[in-house]
Amino acid sequence: MPLTLKNQARVAMLEAQDGYGPPNDKTLAIGQDDFDLSVRIEGALAGETLVVADGDYTIGHINDCSEGVTVMAKNKGQVSITGNAGDTISCMDGARLGEITFKGLVIEASERSMVTTLSQKPPYRMNFEDCIFDGSKGGFATGDKWGLNIHRWDGYIARCTVRDIDKEHGGYFHTPAGDCLIYQTRAINNGRTGWQFVGRNNEAGYADVQLAFVQDYFENNGRKDGGSQLTVGGCREVYVENCEWLIDKYRLDGTGHFVNWNDKMRQDPCEMIEFRGTNKMFTAEGCMSAPALTVVNSEWLAVSGRIGIFAGGQKAVVYDSLMPVTLGPWASTPQIQGKVVAV
Repeated sequence: MPLTLKNQARVAMLEAQDGYGPPNDKTLAIGQDDFDLSVRIEGALAGETLVVADGDYTIGHINDCSEGVTVMAKNKGQVSITGNAGDTISCMDGARLGEITFKGLVIEASERSMVTTLSQKPPYRMNFEDCIFDGSKGGFATGDKWGLNIHRWDGYIARCTVRDIDKEHGGYFHTPAGDCLIYQTRAINNGRTGWQFVGRNNEAGYADVQLAFVQDYFENNGRKDGGSQLTVGGCREVYVENCEWLIDKYRLDGTGHFVNWNDKMRQDPCEMIEFRGTNKMFTAEGCMSAPALTVVNSEWLAVSGRIGIFAGGQKAVVYDSLMPVTLGPWASTPQIQGKVVAV
């Protein structure tokens, strides 16, 4: 049976958005006198939108937030959240956090990460729309470790870009707590993976959730320390629809486009990974040393559409409802274990 997209309502909401603007008329204008936005966030009323004037601001640690607060740039891309020696935005143990959405912000590098949460708190319901996580910007641009380092996440990332993280992952998600969505988002030129989702038994355990990646783009991730452009493991369902991958600038040893693995047996198998629609994986000649597609820790792999794998300018593999048409260079040959089904 094919998977049902659990986040269909969120996708419909995002598709229905008419231009860039606040979600409602319950708004509060924020000027540069409010340099530390954490104070305004913690004082916001439920459902309120903080519309932030152009400029540079800080957020840092958030201790408390009402339900349904939105923090948005008045003009998309003209509000920067500056980094520090810890995390640009963080919610730690003991925080009372309602659902919060960040919109239209440029989030700069910090020494550890741009966004951090810890594992002991109940689900962190954080959303990001039209944001840029820019590892090349700010005083910590040459040493930032992660873009997002989030435990127990339940939310969505839509129309965002995470790029130029120096040391490790664009996004590192530990045991997601809800059905998560990455939608029309770009992961580019990060030190390790673009996105990595794990449910490790030695952390918070298996994630009984669905991960959905819809119309996303991955480019030249893994440039420093390997790791695929998109890595998943220890989560019940993985849904991938109409995504595109490219590696064309570096010799990336140990890097593929999509990897599902067991992490030294610390992650239980996924139940189902499904590729739907048209998914394309492109690799320039001599730029990759690992299989483009690796699925070795899932009970089922399903294709309801097509996976096209291209290497060295030539179409190497086409999976059309899981019927291999041709096999090309070794670096493009998928490594697949477990049951395979066409749906």
